Amino acid sequence: MKKNNLYILKYLVLFTLLFVLYACGGGGGGSSSTDGDTDTPVVGNIGTLSYAPETCSDTDQKDFIYDVMKDVYFWNDQTPVVDPSTYASNSDLLAALRVSPDSWSYNISQQAYNDYYAGSNIGLGVKLTYSSVTNEIFISLVYPSSPAANAGLTRGFELLSVNGYSATDIIQNDLWDDAFGPNENGYVVDLTYIDTSDNTGTTSIVKTSYYAHSAPVYDIFTNATNSNKIGYLTYLAFSSNYRVDLSDAFEAFETNNISELIVDLRYNGGGQNSAANYLGSTIAGTPLIYNIMYAYLHNSRYSAWNRLVGFASSGATLNVDKIVFIVTSQTASASELLINSLTPYKDVILIGSKTHGKPVGMYAFSYCTNYLVPISFQMVNSDGSGGYYDGFSVDCDDSDDLTKQLGDATESMLATAITYLETGGCSRSRANTLNLRNVERTGIERIFDNR
Repeated sequence: MKKNNLYILKYLVLFTLLFVLYACGGGGGGSSSTDGDTDTPVVGNIGTLSYAPETCSDTDQKDFIYDVMKDVYFWNDQTPVVDPSTYASNSDLLAALRVSPDSWSYNISQQAYNDYYAGSNIGLGVKLTYSSVTNEIFISLVYPSSPAANAGLTRGFELLSVNGYSATDIIQNDLWDDAFGPNENGYVVDLTYIDTSDNTGTTSIVKTSYYAHSAPVYDIFTNATNSNKIGYLTYLAFSSNYRVDLSDAFEAFETNNISELIVDLRYNGGGQNSAANYLGSTIAGTPLIYNIMYAYLHNSRYSAWNRLVGFASSGATLNVDKIVFIVTSQTASASELLINSLTPYKDVILIGSKTHGKPVGMYAFSYCTNYLVPISFQMVNSDGSGGYYDGFSVDCDDSDDLTKQLGDATESMLATAITYLETGGCSRSRANTLNLRNVERTGIERIFDNR
């Protein structure tokens, strides 16, 4: 299997060179793709379809969705034959057309899609974890300068009630949307909570716009064994603002000449592969420029879209020997692509719990005021390795420690990562909190992080 994949990659090298040299640029009309789990296509007609809805009528929109799923969808030959007109909505039709293992293809408005990738959100600005066993809801992350942060909420707060709904009612009866309400400017959310000092309190927070910074926490530690400098980075999403969001951390890492790196992807459900390319190229460093990072492989109809992506000069270079990724079941898509792409070249260690398992990606095809975002390709690394639908297993098993802030060296998962770099072994001596499930409460993030 590996030999066959390597042959494919060698063929792709030749094909890509020829395609770049001889393909005519641009492309005609039809529906073109934009950034999704991939870069905006720049070679030939990649990502451009020859058809689009004739009008924006309900019938024509559904016919377009059906055509795309029978055509460019990665599993197009398995898509069931249905009558599009019998479905109440575009999303209902798409759900009927998805096949196993696809739980990710989705339909969304262009405004919501573009706002998300620009880091623009309306809401409280929190991530929540919950347990259906103990009926507890905890705040796992608060975005800086968000309404929740301005109200004094932090990671580790337990929510007892939201707008009069108890935590038990919300969890057991799936009342999340009822309790938290719409993500609209001016909407008020009343919370009762227990803070990190076990004090009970109440607050009213007005939902407003905030910026979801993708790299809000970074720090530098010293390896107690070899005195190497260890860079730590919390990375929450592969957004379109990756250069700006990562600039402060990279500058600090370069200034301190780190040689070991911990990238915390515990809540990172993916995003744009252009951001993964940038982060991966920075970690890979100058010696790996132009080496294969990964390959896109499409269905048989669109094999001409197959292409290679190499490590590139990112403008920032980290001389990193060892990389530890902190991961959970929330770690998906571009996060897993980054891990898989670096594995053939670097000493990669995983701490936490098995990742989500999404070795495929999407294009976002525009139509009317929406984007259809179907699984359109699979990705393999330079060794031809992919297909990790079961996720990546970890080297050291650990779970989220909500009693500590992200970036605290004593937080369980980070402490285990540091211990591994110092000793080469795992430590389970620290008490962990419950391995709680994660849910997003900014509306659009729930769609993206669960793809």
